[in-house]
Amino acid sequence: MLRPHFECIYCGKGFHFKDLYENHVPTCEYFYRSKKERQRSIEAIETLPSPQDMYRLVQHLTLTCQQLEQKVAKLEQQASQRSRRNIFRELQHSPPPPFTLSQWVNQIPVSADDLTYVFEPFHTLVDGMRRVLQNAIATSGLPVRAFTARPHHLYVYVATEHGDPHWTTCTPATWQYVIDVLARHFLRAFCQWEDLHIPTGAEEKDLHVRYMIRVTGKQAVKDKEKQDLKTWLIQRLGS
Repeated sequence: MLRPHFECIYCGKGFHFKDLYENHVPTCEYFYRSKKERQRSIEAIETLPSPQDMYRLVQHLTLTCQQLEQKVAKLEQQASQRSRRNIFRELQHSPPPPFTLSQWVNQIPVSADDLTYVFEPFHTLVDGMRRVLQNAIATSGLPVRAFTARPHHLYVYVATEHGDPHWTTCTPATWQYVIDVLARHFLRAFCQWEDLHIPTGAEEKDLHVRYMIRVTGKQAVKDKEKQDLKTWLIQRLGS
């Protein structure tokens, strides 16, 4: 009889085939361990939690998640407040602009080229406003500022009835004032252009009306366009 080629080191049983030997050894190893070692292996095996335990676990994780979200929101609020204080501190310690927002926006020029730019296909009054603002912000000492730390805020240097000019956050009413002043500039430029380009033929009159609609009327600048223009200005000024 052939002697087995493989012998278990735990029980001494011999095997002629390697696959049978390899299947036997793990089981035999477990049963030949000491009682203490076997007990440790049994305790190491986690049992599946009951549905009640699973429900309590989900409740615990949900509460923990809510607490973490509240902490994160609080930290973000504190960071925003610190950023706001730092920005106003920087503005207050910077040389004051030579003009307030009102003085600055009222003297922004609108040329004939700016006006005809609005008349071009696919252009709107907002495109013209963006054009003149682009030229206006190319100078220093602006009464408008923006910072990357607060990417959705525009800061303006405004005058008050009872006090010196100061920096403040641009409100929707203040931005509407800027839009209204720029719109009046374009309307004034259109009136001057109109005096030099009196329409005679039917096609010229029709084109003239379309130009006038682009420059005048409450529908000339929609709310979304106002916000887009403000966002564009903040991105251009961001520092």
